[in-house]
Amino acid sequence: MTRSLTSYLDDLASAEPIPGGGSAAALAGAMAAALASMVARIASKKNPHERMRRLLTESECLRRQLQELADRDSEAYKQVVEAMRLPRQTERQSRLRAQKLRAALASAGEVSREIAESSARVHTVACQLWTLVRGGLSADLAASLALAHAAAESSIAMAKTNAMYMALKPEPLKKLADWSASIMRTMAAERKALGAELKRAKPAEAPSRPVARKTAK
Repeated sequence: MTRSLTSYLDDLASAEPIPGGGSAAALAGAMAAALASMVARIASKKNPHERMRRLLTESECLRRQLQELADRDSEAYKQVVEAMRLPRQTERQSRLRAQKLRAALASAGEVSREIAESSARVHTVACQLWTLVRGGLSADLAASLALAHAAAESSIAMAKTNAMYMALKPEPLKKLADWSASIMRTMAAERKALGAELKRAKPAEAPSRPVARKTAK
Protein backbone atom coordinates (compact mmCIF):
# COMPACT_ATOMS: atom_id res chain seq x y z
CA MET A 1 0.00 0.00 0.00
CA THR A 2 1.32 3.39 -1.00
CA ARG A 3 -1.62 5.68 -0.29
CA SER A 4 -2.28 7.39 3.02
CA LEU A 5 -4.09 5.65 5.86
CA THR A 6 -6.75 8.36 5.83
CA SER A 7 -7.47 7.74 2.15
CA TYR A 8 -7.62 3.99 2.71
CA LEU A 9 -10.02 4.30 5.66
CA ASP A 10 -12.26 6.65 3.67
CA ASP A 11 -12.49 4.03 0.94
CA LEU A 12 -13.03 1.26 3.49
CA ALA A 13 -15.94 3.19 5.01
CA SER A 14 -17.57 3.90 1.64
CA ALA A 15 -20.46 2.04 0.06
CA GLU A 16 -18.07 0.36 -2.38
CA PRO A 17 -17.25 -3.33 -1.72
CA ILE A 18 -13.52 -2.80 -2.28
CA PRO A 19 -11.45 -2.57 -0.15
CA GLY A 20 -13.15 -4.91 2.29
CA GLY A 21 -12.55 -7.19 5.23
CA GLY A 22 -9.71 -9.16 3.69
CA SER A 23 -7.68 -6.06 2.91
CA ALA A 24 -8.39 -4.68 6.39
CA ALA A 25 -7.25 -7.95 7.94
CA ALA A 26 -4.00 -7.83 5.99
CA LEU A 27 -3.41 -4.26 7.13
CA ALA A 28 -4.08 -5.28 10.74
CA GLY A 29 -1.53 -8.07 10.34
CA ALA A 30 0.96 -5.61 8.86
CA MET A 31 0.47 -3.27 11.82
CA ALA A 32 1.00 -6.19 14.20
CA ALA A 33 4.27 -6.96 12.43
CA ALA A 34 5.29 -3.29 12.52
CA LEU A 35 4.76 -3.18 16.29
CA ALA A 36 6.86 -6.32 16.69
CA SER A 37 9.61 -4.69 14.63
CA MET A 38 9.46 -1.55 16.78
CA VAL A 39 9.80 -3.60 19.97
CA ALA A 40 12.71 -5.57 18.55
CA ARG A 41 14.54 -2.41 17.50
CA ILE A 42 14.06 -0.66 20.84
CA ALA A 43 15.00 -3.75 22.87
CA SER A 44 18.06 -4.37 20.70
CA LYS A 45 19.57 -1.05 21.75
CA LYS A 46 19.96 -2.37 25.29
CA ASN A 47 20.31 -6.06 24.67
CA PRO A 48 21.48 -6.81 21.12
CA HIS A 49 21.75 -10.49 20.32
CA GLU A 50 21.26 -12.84 17.40
CA ARG A 51 17.78 -14.08 18.31
CA MET A 52 16.44 -10.54 18.48
CA ARG A 53 17.96 -9.76 15.10
CA ARG A 54 16.36 -12.86 13.59
CA LEU A 55 12.96 -11.93 14.96
CA LEU A 56 13.32 -8.39 13.61
CA THR A 57 14.23 -9.72 10.17
CA GLU A 58 11.21 -12.01 10.19
CA SER A 59 8.77 -9.37 11.41
CA GLU A 60 9.91 -6.97 8.69
CA CYS A 61 9.55 -9.67 6.04
CA LEU A 62 6.04 -10.44 7.28
CA ARG A 63 5.15 -6.74 7.36
CA ARG A 64 6.07 -6.36 3.70
CA GLN A 65 4.20 -9.54 2.78
CA LEU A 66 1.03 -8.40 4.51
CA GLN A 67 1.19 -4.94 2.95
CA GLU A 68 1.38 -6.60 -0.47
CA LEU A 69 -1.43 -8.98 0.46
CA ALA A 70 -3.68 -6.02 1.31
CA ASP A 71 -3.37 -4.87 -2.29
CA ARG A 72 -3.65 -8.40 -3.67
CA ASP A 73 -6.85 -8.96 -1.72
CA SER A 74 -8.43 -5.84 -3.17
CA GLU A 75 -7.43 -6.91 -6.67
CA ALA A 76 -8.75 -10.45 -6.10
CA TYR A 77 -12.11 -9.21 -4.89
CA LYS A 78 -12.31 -6.81 -7.79
CA GLN A 79 -12.32 -9.90 -10.01
CA VAL A 80 -15.06 -11.44 -7.86
CA VAL A 81 -17.23 -8.33 -8.14
CA GLU A 82 -16.70 -8.13 -11.90
CA ALA A 83 -17.66 -11.80 -12.28
CA MET A 84 -20.81 -11.31 -10.22
CA ARG A 85 -21.87 -8.44 -12.49
CA LEU A 86 -21.64 -10.52 -15.66
CA PRO A 87 -24.93 -11.09 -17.49
CA ARG A 88 -26.75 -14.39 -17.09
CA GLN A 89 -29.77 -14.07 -19.32
CA THR A 90 -28.83 -17.12 -21.40
CA GLU A 91 -27.56 -20.56 -20.44
CA ARG A 92 -24.20 -19.82 -22.05
CA GLN A 93 -23.87 -16.54 -20.15
CA SER A 94 -24.80 -18.23 -16.89
CA ARG A 95 -22.24 -20.96 -17.47
CA LEU A 96 -19.49 -18.45 -18.32
CA ARG A 97 -20.38 -16.31 -15.29
CA ALA A 98 -20.27 -19.34 -12.99
CA GLN A 99 -16.85 -20.35 -14.31
CA LYS A 100 -15.37 -16.89 -13.90
CA LEU A 101 -16.91 -16.44 -10.45
CA ARG A 102 -15.58 -19.77 -9.25
CA ALA A 103 -12.08 -18.94 -10.50
CA ALA A 104 -12.20 -15.48 -8.91
CA LEU A 105 -13.41 -16.89 -5.57
CA ALA A 106 -10.68 -19.52 -5.63
CA SER A 107 -8.05 -16.81 -6.18
CA ALA A 108 -9.52 -14.63 -3.43
CA GLY A 109 -9.65 -17.59 -1.08
CA GLU A 110 -5.97 -18.29 -1.66
CA VAL A 111 -5.11 -14.70 -0.74
CA SER A 112 -7.21 -15.01 2.42
CA ARG A 113 -5.31 -18.14 3.41
CA GLU A 114 -1.99 -16.38 2.85
CA ILE A 115 -3.11 -13.48 5.03
CA ALA A 116 -4.18 -15.87 7.79
CA GLU A 117 -0.91 -17.81 7.69
CA SER A 118 1.28 -14.70 7.61
CA SER A 119 -0.68 -13.10 10.45
CA ALA A 120 -0.42 -16.28 12.51
CA ARG A 121 3.33 -16.17 11.97
CA VAL A 122 3.39 -12.57 13.24
CA HIS A 123 1.59 -13.87 16.34
CA THR A 124 4.40 -16.39 16.81
CA VAL A 125 7.08 -13.72 16.45
CA ALA A 126 5.33 -11.43 18.96
CA CYS A 127 5.08 -14.27 21.48
CA GLN A 128 8.76 -15.04 21.09
CA LEU A 129 9.68 -11.38 21.49
CA TRP A 130 7.64 -11.13 24.68
CA THR A 131 9.87 -13.72 26.35
CA LEU A 132 12.85 -11.41 25.69
CA VAL A 133 11.48 -8.06 26.87
CA ARG A 134 9.58 -6.62 29.82
CA GLY A 135 8.41 -3.22 30.94
CA GLY A 136 6.48 -0.81 28.77
CA LEU A 137 7.20 -2.75 25.59
CA SER A 138 4.90 -5.51 26.79
CA ALA A 139 1.89 -3.30 26.11
CA ASP A 140 3.02 -2.84 22.50
CA LEU A 141 3.40 -6.59 22.14
CA ALA A 142 -0.08 -7.08 23.60
CA ALA A 143 -1.40 -4.86 20.81
CA SER A 144 0.67 -6.78 18.27
CA LEU A 145 -0.72 -10.11 19.48
CA ALA A 146 -4.31 -8.86 19.44
CA LEU A 147 -4.00 -7.45 15.92
CA ALA A 148 -2.28 -10.57 14.57
CA HIS A 149 -4.89 -12.85 16.14
CA ALA A 150 -7.75 -10.77 14.75
CA ALA A 151 -6.15 -10.66 11.31
CA ALA A 152 -5.71 -14.43 11.19
CA GLU A 153 -9.19 -15.19 12.54
CA SER A 154 -10.99 -12.79 10.20
CA SER A 155 -9.02 -14.04 7.18
CA ILE A 156 -10.06 -17.57 8.04
CA ALA A 157 -13.68 -16.37 8.03
CA MET A 158 -13.10 -14.85 4.58
CA ALA A 159 -11.66 -18.11 3.26
CA LYS A 160 -14.63 -20.07 4.62
CA THR A 161 -17.09 -17.63 3.06
CA ASN A 162 -15.41 -18.00 -0.33
CA ALA A 163 -15.57 -21.77 0.00
CA MET A 164 -19.28 -21.59 0.81
CA TYR A 165 -20.02 -19.61 -2.35
CA MET A 166 -17.93 -22.03 -4.38
CA ALA A 167 -20.09 -24.93 -3.15
CA LEU A 168 -17.03 -27.09 -2.56
CA LYS A 169 -17.31 -30.83 -2.07
CA PRO A 170 -16.97 -32.35 1.43
CA GLU A 171 -13.27 -33.27 1.13
CA PRO A 172 -11.96 -29.76 0.30
CA LEU A 173 -14.26 -28.31 2.96
CA LYS A 174 -12.83 -30.68 5.54
CA LYS A 175 -9.29 -29.70 4.56
CA LEU A 176 -10.23 -26.04 4.97
CA ALA A 177 -11.78 -26.73 8.38
CA ASP A 178 -8.72 -28.68 9.52
CA TRP A 179 -6.40 -25.93 8.28
CA SER A 180 -8.30 -23.18 10.08
CA ALA A 181 -8.59 -25.20 13.28
CA SER A 182 -4.85 -25.85 13.22
CA ILE A 183 -4.05 -22.13 12.98
CA MET A 184 -6.41 -21.24 15.83
CA ARG A 185 -5.07 -24.07 18.02
CA THR A 186 -1.50 -22.99 17.39
CA MET A 187 -2.19 -19.39 18.39
CA ALA A 188 -4.05 -20.52 21.52
CA ALA A 189 -1.16 -22.80 22.46
CA GLU A 190 1.32 -19.97 21.93
CA ARG A 191 -0.60 -17.68 24.26
CA LYS A 192 -0.88 -20.40 26.88
CA ALA A 193 2.84 -21.14 26.68
CA LEU A 194 3.65 -17.42 26.85
CA GLY A 195 1.51 -17.01 29.97
CA ALA A 196 3.28 -19.90 31.66
CA GLU A 197 6.70 -18.52 30.67
CA LEU A 198 5.90 -15.06 32.03
CA LYS A 199 4.73 -16.53 35.34
CA ARG A 200 8.02 -18.38 35.72
CA ALA A 201 10.19 -15.44 34.66
CA LYS A 202 11.54 -13.04 37.23
CA PRO A 203 10.65 -9.37 36.77
CA ALA A 204 13.37 -7.80 34.71
CA GLU A 205 14.09 -4.29 33.68
CA ALA A 206 13.74 -3.66 30.00
CA PRO A 207 13.69 -0.65 27.79
CA SER A 208 10.41 1.18 27.48
CA ARG A 209 9.25 3.23 24.57
CA PRO A 210 10.96 6.62 24.45
CA VAL A 211 8.78 9.29 25.98
CA ALA A 212 9.21 12.97 25.24
CA ARG A 213 9.87 14.87 28.44
CA LYS A 214 8.42 18.31 29.06
CA THR A 215 11.00 20.99 29.59
CA ALA A 216 10.60 23.35 32.50
CA LYS A 217 9.71 26.85 31.56
